[in-house]
Amino acid sequence: TMTLTVNKISPSISFADVTKNFGDADFNLSATSSSTGAFTYAIADGNIATVTGSTTTIVGAGSTLVTVTQAADANYNSAVATMTLTVNTIDAVISFADVTKDFGEADFNLTATSSSTGAFTYAIADGNIATVTGSTTTIVGAGSTLVTVTQAADTNYNSAVATMTLTVNKISPSISFADV
Repeated sequence: TMTLTVNKISPSISFADVTKNFGDADFNLSATSSSTGAFTYAIADGNIATVTGSTTTIVGAGSTLVTVTQAADANYNSAVATMTLTVNTIDAVISFADVTKDFGEADFNLTATSSSTGAFTYAIADGNIATVTGSTTTIVGAGSTLVTVTQAADTNYNSAVATMTLTVNKISPSISFADV
């Protein structure tokens, strides 16, 4: 008689790098192996993404290490593999509506909105129509000009530019003509 011993071996896990964009929908991590052991996923940087089971939620742009651990089964030992999850920044979409004012109106603030947190910088093409300091706009004369807003990049968004038209309408003059 003899004893035949068959030892477990370590499985080979396939776990490829993943590239996504900030704002993409949740996705499932996927590793494959010849073992039937259950997979457990962990993400090193929770500021990039989080994982529950295999469902991954993107939190911010950047790169992080993702680890998969496979439990042992009847024929295979437990094993660990890693991959890199890269989340790219995306272009910000700026809302910047046209503005119509009348000559002589008080200073006003330009307003643009975006999902990005980058700072806005405003520029007026024709300084004979209006001038801008920060976002405070002063009407100088009647006419129409392009206004450009540039938004700086932030952690998750690229820089972006948008334009709108500022129209300043003429007004009727107030005439004084005294009796003589």
